[in-house]
Parts: sequence; C-alpha cells; structure tokens
Amino acid sequence: MTTRSTRPATIADLAASLKLSKSAVSNALNNRPGVSPATRARVQAAAERSGWRPNALAKALSTGQAGAFGLCIARDSRVLGSESYYQRVIAGIEEVLIDSDHALLLRLVGPTGRDLDVYRQWAREHRVDAVALFDLQADDPRPPLMDELGLPAVIQGSTTSTHHPVVNGDVHAEVRMIIEHVRSRGASRVIFLHGPTHFTHEIDRLAAMRAATRAHGMPLRTIETDYSQEQGLAQGRDLLADGWADAVITSNDLLAVGVARALGDLTGADSALQDPADVRIVSWDDSLLCAYMRPGITALNRHPQSTGRQVGRLLLSLVGAGSGAAATGAGSVPEDEGHRTTLVVRESSEVPDRIED
Repeated sequence: MTTRSTRPATIADLAASLKLSKSAVSNALNNRPGVSPATRARVQAAAERSGWRPNALAKALSTGQAGAFGLCIARDSRVLGSESYYQRVIAGIEEVLIDSDHALLLRLVGPTGRDLDVYRQWAREHRVDAVALFDLQADDPRPPLMDELGLPAVIQGSTTSTHHPVVNGDVHAEVRMIIEHVRSRGASRVIFLHGPTHFTHEIDRLAAMRAATRAHGMPLRTIETDYSQEQGLAQGRDLLADGWADAVITSNDLLAVGVARALGDLTGADSALQDPADVRIVSWDDSLLCAYMRPGITALNRHPQSTGRQVGRLLLSLVGAGSGAAATGAGSVPEDEGHRTTLVVRESSEVPDRIED
C-alpha cells in the first residue's frame, strides 16, 4: 500500500504535472506577465487543488521584502498590561494586515532605551520592511535613526518630524470638548493628572489644557504621573482632600479609576468633600474600565482601533502594498470617516440632579 505524501506542493511539482516550465508557473502564480490568461487560470486552479502555498523565504528573496512591519514599545509592562489603548491600536493594525502578505513583529522592551538596539538589529538582519513609531519624545532619536538605517517609518502621535507620515488626533479639539463639558456641569477649578512630560503628546496636552482653562478663567493644577491606577489613587487622595477642585481630568483610564476610588474614600462627614458628585472626573481614554466602573467614568472615545487601521494602511503604502494618505511625505492623516473623537458622558461628570435612575 502506498502512502500519500503530505509534503507541500512546490512550483516544480506544479510545472511537472502541468507540463509547463517553472518560470511560466511562477509568473502565473505571482500574477506577472509572460503567460496567457488561460494558462494563468489553469495554474492557479491546480495550485488551489494541490494546496500549494508560497514559500515565505523564497518570496522574500525574489521581492527583496521581509514581509513584516516592526512595532517596538518602550513602556512599563505593568501599565501596558492594564491599559487597553495599545491593545486596540494593535488590533486595528492587524485588521488591515490580515489581508496582506505582511505580518506585525511586536517587541516590548520596557523604558530602558533598548528599543534603539532592536531597530538596529531589525535593519541589520532585514527583519522588517518598515516600522511604526509610538510615544514620540522631545528630541526623539528614533526618526533620525530610521533615516540612517534606511527604514521607512509611520509615526503615531505628536511629532516635529517633517518628512514621515503621521497619524495624529486634534488635541485642541479634544481639550475643548472636555473643558466645555465640565463647565456645562458647573465646574470651575480643574486638576489635570497627565503622563510623563518627556512624551510630546503630553507636552501638547498640557499646552492645550492651559490655554483652554485660561481662556475660560478656570484655575488649573497639573500633576505628572506614571499613568498607573496606583498614582491616580495616591494623587487623588492628596489633591482632593482640601475640596479645592471640582473637576479632575486624567490622561488615561487607569488614572481616572484611581481618582474615582480616592474620591469615594474621601467623601464623608469628616471631609471637605460631602458628596462624590461635587467633583467631575473625565478620562482622556475610554475603555471597559470606564464603562463598568460605578459610577461610570466620562471619557473621550478616540477610536484607537481606527488609529491602528490608519497606521496599517500607511505601512502597506510605504512598501507599495496598499494605499494611504501622506505615504510619501509628512502630514497628519485624517480620522476614519465615522470614527471621529467623541465624549462618552457617564455619571462621573454629572451633577446629582442629572443622573438618571
């Protein structure tokens, strides 16, 4: 009895069975000229029947492409494991890449500067065709390093780069949305718990927040944090104890949850705060934490999965595998139609008589 081979079919196998040259079969499978439409259809049908799949290494050798894009995140894994923003951005990138010949190569290296070594290794070994850069910093060495290494790059977030495609939101519109909302709920004194100010997006948020509160005559206190729920809790207890603030805005959902916990701990007969509703809380990032916290936390829905899709399309366009705005030059890419930033209003920013039973 003979045993049927489970070895994957090769171009040589297809050429032999169809009595064609290997070059003709290769041209047909790769949609290159040199074969007739009828032959192309016959080869592709035979490949489908035989279970033939392209060899990634052979394809890389013939196209000169690695078939992967790199994303190296230099952030504290403790925060990354709890914060949903990155997870949803990555999901958006994968949503675009799933129908392409490219995969996403992800590395988490922590805030130690090892990411620069990762980029050098990727370039030296030709592991990726382009990279996505997140969390740009003032005088960030990564954009010039990508130029030096010859690695095309897409930047997500605020940057001073003049020639890389950028996916970024409108921070001033986001701040106006938040400030106008808390003012409409009677707030007049604001605390802003933001992330580390070496990030350019936090520098931009601070500048926009100061401008908006100054324009409305609202006193502002700002405190730098590490984005963690623990710091939201600790800073919330310290800052809210005297009853000065009637609005707290946080740079992410974890900080907002910590502040909400602090607010619950501080209110009572022996505190300057008599009712948690005396303070409005708004998070810059929406998440399931904000939705299921009690009371629910008002938050900006910035549609991170849409951001990821934009990043994915631009990565593909950089290597000629897709279309994307600003693929060959600098400039911000507009948000997906129908996915513009909105404020999701929940109980944390409502005054008592507005809360529905």
